[in-house]
Amino acid sequence: MQTNRKSFQSMLVLATCAATAIAITGVSASANTQGLTSTVWHLTGAQFGSANVDGGGTSQDLTNVEANLVNNGLGGVTPSYSFINTKDSFTYLGGGVPTNTFLGADAAGAALTDTTPWTNSIIDQIGFITVSQTGNYTFALPPFGNSNDDATRVYLNGTGTPGTGTMVVQNNFSNDLTPTSTVESLTAGTAYAFEILNYQEGGGAAMNFSVTGPTGSTVAYSTVPEPTTLAILGLGALGLMFGFRRKTA
Repeated sequence: MQTNRKSFQSMLVLATCAATAIAITGVSASANTQGLTSTVWHLTGAQFGSANVDGGGTSQDLTNVEANLVNNGLGGVTPSYSFINTKDSFTYLGGGVPTNTFLGADAAGAALTDTTPWTNSIIDQIGFITVSQTGNYTFALPPFGNSNDDATRVYLNGTGTPGTGTMVVQNNFSNDLTPTSTVESLTAGTAYAFEILNYQEGGGAAMNFSVTGPTGSTVAYSTVPEPTTLAILGLGALGLMFGFRRKTA
């Protein structure tokens, strides 16, 4: 009887800790992790030129931007700033306009007061995407105004380093990058690593990205994965506790 009581007390402690963890992580997920970590670089023309970022050749531009971000941090150029994009509209338009105007509803933090013209600039947004229903989701970069100008590229299942993972869509002002639309099968509740990269050298600038899924489905972005696994473990511990208590009674 004493052994059973000690076992029950141990399970009670485990379940209480797990339930507390669920409550804490649940608050964190809803209050602190929504959105994507968005990093902005404003460069000089020389920094953005063929030696450092832009390889020259339209279809290769984004590849060179990514290679320089990954391999040498744009030749040692420090990012201008980072902010958390909680709006996730991904609809930007306006070449040469101030950055806060270009980013529109997605601007936050330092971006809200950034009046630097959106020229020779890069924005890389990284985090996780989670869907509410299992099914097929269309990732698309359709033309909007000047299309995706200079260029935009989207990745899934990366490592958090720019340009890693599987590229699902890409597009630019000439519409000569493919695919511009693709269908991905996603599982509800699973957090998929996500990245969307846009750069602008000069002239017109735009970005237009969307994800559409089954009727009634929703898409959420977060800076860290949702604590689904911990919640499941906590619920399991609670179930064991009550089952054991009923058996010993």
